[in-house]
Amino acid sequence: MIEDIRTSLDNGSTAEFDLAIVGAGPAGITLARELGGRGYRIALLEAGGMEPPDDDARKLYDADVVGLPYPIQASRQRFFGGTSNHWGGWCRPQDDVDFETREWMPLTGWPLERGQLEEYYHRAHEILAIDSRDYEAARHTEQSALLPADEASGFRNAAFRFSPPLRFKDAFGAELEASNDISVFLHASVVEIDHDGGRITRVGIRTLDGHQTSIRAGRYVLAAGGLEVPRLLLHTARDGAPALGNASGFVGRCFMEHFGYTPGHIMARAGLKYHRHQDRNGHSIMPAVAPRPDLMHRERLNNCCLLLTATEPDAAWPPGALATPGLARRLGKAAWRYRVQMINEPTPNPESRVLLSDQRDALGMRRLVLDWRIMDRDLESVEATVRYLVRWLGGSGLGRVQFSRPISPETTERFTGGMHHMGTTRMSADSGEGVVDTNCRVHGTENLYVASSAVFSAAGYSNPTLTIVALSLRLADHLGALKA
Repeated sequence: MIEDIRTSLDNGSTAEFDLAIVGAGPAGITLARELGGRGYRIALLEAGGMEPPDDDARKLYDADVVGLPYPIQASRQRFFGGTSNHWGGWCRPQDDVDFETREWMPLTGWPLERGQLEEYYHRAHEILAIDSRDYEAARHTEQSALLPADEASGFRNAAFRFSPPLRFKDAFGAELEASNDISVFLHASVVEIDHDGGRITRVGIRTLDGHQTSIRAGRYVLAAGGLEVPRLLLHTARDGAPALGNASGFVGRCFMEHFGYTPGHIMARAGLKYHRHQDRNGHSIMPAVAPRPDLMHRERLNNCCLLLTATEPDAAWPPGALATPGLARRLGKAAWRYRVQMINEPTPNPESRVLLSDQRDALGMRRLVLDWRIMDRDLESVEATVRYLVRWLGGSGLGRVQFSRPISPETTERFTGGMHHMGTTRMSADSGEGVVDTNCRVHGTENLYVASSAVFSAAGYSNPTLTIVALSLRLADHLGALKA
């Protein structure tokens, strides 16, 4: 059932459940649906309502931004369904290399192997209504529409697939309303997490009109985003003791965001399809150019992808470029100009972080401070990747690259992010290097878990929603086995 907590629970009352899930976005809804029918009585706590929040509720997400500029308000959705309400539907699993420990990138490496998520990625594709699990662009797009990115090139043709996009509110609202063992409470903002000896004993809830209630449960899951999860954990510090999971000092650190960059244009043969289109099987696909793992290892590069968007011919290219002997010799009689857009992987950086302000919001919670930083080595990787693209296309006669926008302090100030909040409660095998273990249980606690992109140990360049859902399914299996 779905109820407004202000009318369903009396002021000052406490309700008992087996499992309390904080946040009704893709992670929380996936977790609740998977555990429904497995013996759990579940409270799914949503801070907003069923519709977009009013001005007073939006102000609860006000924050100070002290690092690179960042659109805090625009990147968050405080109502049932969470960020699926504005998600564009882009999907791809993380690559094998994203799970590896790369000695040239500090703090990279998941404590999981990529294969441990394979089953859950398959199930996540079904939930998100993605019509294909095959991300090898060359198998599904005619060869003439792709650059011949062979092993010698150092690059490969990767791809994105697409969810419709699935809106969790519309897709699963009726199912949760009809559930007998899942109680969805709206306007249920968690403001307190009580704990004793590493065991969570209660979460306190407060509404903007002063209504206060509590939920007690055997187990708790923080299923909010990569900003709100560390905010809730940081609030648990008291009497000189660190916050839950923060013996390592990593709660709120290593905030990661996929940063975009447009370095310039390429001239290449006409008709390349590095845009969203229907593949040979009628499934939606968008190819992208990405560095191969051997190039990344050899040249110590971050993972990234390059999207090519056809534009009109431009006079910036020399009029005789196509006729110049040896220059772009494999273009044929026609060429198009393509804008190059990059989606870049950040290095986990402890100085890129979420902190708490001394200012408090209308619920009494300390406001967020976001200090988003991009390391110099990440910028160097961007430039190096473009240089290798230049060498490949120019050396093979496939095209010309116009690197018109080199990295500079001015360009970094205008970087845009994908609104992907990752890494702030990172997964680690060792409690000294992260916040949650391989089962997403908060280190040093008995019954507190995290289902969120906050647990990502490395970001890759893939949009996070598919991996969020896969990790939530894996956590559901773990919690289901504990209940059994």
